[in-house]
Amino acid sequence: HERLLVSVEGKIYDVTRRWDLYGPSKKYNVFTGNDATYALATMSTEKESMNRFDVALNKEQKQILGEWIAKYKENKYPVVGKLIREKSSKSDSTSCDV
Repeated sequence: HERLLVSVEGKIYDVTRRWDLYGPSKKYNVFTGNDATYALATMSTEKESMNRFDVALNKEQKQILGEWIAKYKENKYPVVGKLIREKSSKSDSTSCDV
């Protein structure tokens, strides 16, 4: 299998061992290869909810996101990298440091 990675609040988690959840055509596959912070906080599996940066979360959304992060830690998904926001004169871009 290839590695399955999900970013949450800029931390990149390796979720490969849960291929049954994150693999192709599985329930959470939409999260793989994306920053899922906003999607998890809003309980969305829509592609439009991925990679949404600089979005303000309300109190309830922050609590839900915290619960997801706790689940990632409980499941012992290793943090294997971090997203780095790079600002240039032309546009904002996000790169991955794994």
